[in-house]
Amino acid sequence: MLNFSPSNNVLPITKTYSPQKSSWCFYLVTFFLATLPSLHSLSFIASWYNEKRLAQITIFLLLTASLLTSKKLQISTANYWGSLLPSQKILISIFFICGLTSATQTNLTNWATMEIANYFLLALLSLYLAYSIYTESTDKLIIIALCTSASLYVVAFASTLLAGLISDVIDYHYLLSGFINRRFLNQFQSISFPILLVAPLIFNKNLSIKLGLILIAAFWFMLMLVSDGRGVLLASTSGIILSSLLLPANRKRWLLTSGVVIALGSLMYFVFDAILSTHEVIDSSTLRPGTGGRLPIWLEVIDVIRDNPLLGIGPMQLAFSPSDFTVAHPHNITLQLAAEWGIPAAICLIVLSLNGFLHWIKQQRQLKQSNESLISIALTSSFIASVIHGHLSGVFVMPLSQLSFAVIAGWMLAKYRVGQSNNKVNLAPRKCSLYIFPLLTMLALIMLIQGSYPQIKAMITSDYPENLYLNGEYPASNAPRFWSRTYIEADN
Repeated sequence: MLNFSPSNNVLPITKTYSPQKSSWCFYLVTFFLATLPSLHSLSFIASWYNEKRLAQITIFLLLTASLLTSKKLQISTANYWGSLLPSQKILISIFFICGLTSATQTNLTNWATMEIANYFLLALLSLYLAYSIYTESTDKLIIIALCTSASLYVVAFASTLLAGLISDVIDYHYLLSGFINRRFLNQFQSISFPILLVAPLIFNKNLSIKLGLILIAAFWFMLMLVSDGRGVLLASTSGIILSSLLLPANRKRWLLTSGVVIALGSLMYFVFDAILSTHEVIDSSTLRPGTGGRLPIWLEVIDVIRDNPLLGIGPMQLAFSPSDFTVAHPHNITLQLAAEWGIPAAICLIVLSLNGFLHWIKQQRQLKQSNESLISIALTSSFIASVIHGHLSGVFVMPLSQLSFAVIAGWMLAKYRVGQSNNKVNLAPRKCSLYIFPLLTMLALIMLIQGSYPQIKAMITSDYPENLYLNGEYPASNAPRFWSRTYIEADN
């Protein structure tokens, strides 16, 4: 084992992993996870989409405040960076350098740098959560938050359905409210569903609670069927199967619970479908043949990549108006990065993600049957489902799914770090790195606020174009980017 003596510019070496206490920023994240899909406190000024983005920005503000005021968090952040392999540091650096360089080549630099800042702050949030999730109680708090989120949404769905049954007219769109496009609900479902599956296995001491959690997960699966979300079904089932193959511990319990939930959810859907057949239904045309228009979009974006292979056309530039593109993002994160950030940036992120995932699997396969191994298989399933769904939909574009994935990634980092703590000496970071991350965070937040301010001001003053269709089927609701207004005008 390597051992370094601390020098003048290096802090003393710490031999144990020292997690941070969960703070108000962590609790705010869990609160938003629980409430954003169904409770809409900002709906009077912002759409269902934009209020989720505003919540995300609020978290970033508090995260930045935490980093600037907490010496322990500064040390922890720099410590984690220092623990990375040189190759990992190089990949991360190249990724963001490519994005920034590409942004300087665009006519809408503010929009481009805003997206770069957003991804940087999401990564920092994952890192923050990696040092906040360190006990069984914090694990359970996130599980409870996601179960609460699903429960509140199911209650809202049932209330709307009951109102429709009483009036004898069911509005299909408002059955799945809270999202300007039901696919955005699907994105959140693909990330959260595995956590709902593991909940009855974690809270298994009380039979009534266990059965209640199984019902919640079954209702969640039923809503996937109600929404006709083919991508979420493919991603979720793939995640369940692949995670069970990769992690053998608790495989039987995981698959049995998943099978029961899916079977029960399917039965609920058949009952729901039978009810619909006896009533008048508005906006029920959700069944779609073919590929949902993905293939023509992907071919179009591949042409863009071919013409701009090195630096792409610039972050968020697919949303530029006037444009030849029919949507503001290609429903495929790899093609999106390659087209906008350039092929080198896309390759860096793919290699980094694959390398990290393989290290995660190698470590977690050593776990024996326990609550820890159950959570690990659920996190693995969620990660796989997110990645698969992210190549079919805008999982890494929409605010709630971005936030949810950041939580899953941070949770995985937390488990991985705790698993490493007994095997490695944690070298403390160099003093200079303690100032770099707060500085970078401040710069990222400034870029984010600078780009967001005109849009937020327009919402408050009711000048935002979407306000004419507030929480309805906004004409450009199929593929928004940072805000729900799909296309960026040249003068914005």
